[in-house]
Amino acid sequence: MHEDPRGYPSRDSRPRSDSGRRRDAITDALFDVEMEFQVVISTLVVCEEEWERGPYQVLPIRDEIERYGVAA
Repeated sequence: MHEDPRGYPSRDSRPRSDSGRRRDAITDALFDVEMEFQVVISTLVVCEEEWERGPYQVLPIRDEIERYGVAA
């Protein structure tokens, strides 16, 4: 495992897909907020097509996210 510039262990060094890099960027951006407020923020990063036509359309979490969550 390699270290990132902050000294924390990073994910493995295999090349990441575009969606994997986006997911990592979102997770990394939330890290400082989580540490400052001592909370855990869970993310669910899904492409729009999978959200609209994939297995997420039948999961209960979808209704909760549609009602209260953030979509970008």
